[in-house]
Amino acid sequence: MKKITLSPHAAQRLEERNISMVEIVFTIKKPGHLIESFQHRKITVKQIENEKRHVVYIEEEEEMVVITVY
Repeated sequence: MKKITLSPHAAQRLEERNISMVEIVFTIKKPGHLIESFQHRKITVKQIENEKRHVVYIEEEEEMVVITVY
């Protein structure tokens, strides 16, 4: 699996929304749904406990860059 890095915006949202990096990795590795979005972005959705996690990222040649999470 490629390295996962966070944009500054995504890092801020993780902290604000109390989302762990483990949840991000789990959502990307084993999504419930994967949606192709604009500008080569992907949105993964995963139900974790009683909440849905959405991870928006771009897959580059050597890494996946997380744009935002909610």
